[in-house]
Amino acid sequence: MTDEAMTNSTLAEHESHPSPDQDARSAEMVGSHTFVDWQARSRIELVLPAVTELWSLVRLTISSIAARLDFALEDVEDLRLAIDELCTACAAGSETDSQMRLCFETSSDPIRVECVVDRVVDIDSGAPESHRLPGDWDSDLLEGASATALAEMILSELVDVHNIGPVNAGVRQSYIEKRRSTKLS
Repeated sequence: MTDEAMTNSTLAEHESHPSPDQDARSAEMVGSHTFVDWQARSRIELVLPAVTELWSLVRLTISSIAARLDFALEDVEDLRLAIDELCTACAAGSETDSQMRLCFETSSDPIRVECVVDRVVDIDSGAPESHRLPGDWDSDLLEGASATALAEMILSELVDVHNIGPVNAGVRQSYIEKRRSTKLS
């Protein structure tokens, strides 16, 4: 057996039979990982294609976060609706291969969600027909109102703070924030 083969054999044997110290360290790692305070990890990122068919993942994510933070059921539902509006407004004018990045800030009240979509053309300023609205929207449905203006009206009813940013160098950045409702006793 060559030195290299012996070294590889020894490494493989060592990996398959860890020492008692290695077992204890692994158990601690597994234990600490299992019982990690997820709120201490205050930023969750989700990156997906900017297509409406995948926004159910975004709704599920915001619902799970809000529920774990003990938001009232009504607030969770408001966030589910608001995240759809945020995604729709950000993706308006996006190209078919655009990416959406959502960052969920969960360290405190309020929950903040930032949304960034790349490869966007500003449809509110008369984009060419080749650029799409998300899903099966027909621009005639907007009847003169811009996509972002419509989202702004809806978001103002659902969240505490929001901003649908303009398209800048082919990128749109926006955010929403929602605080927990105060419970009346």
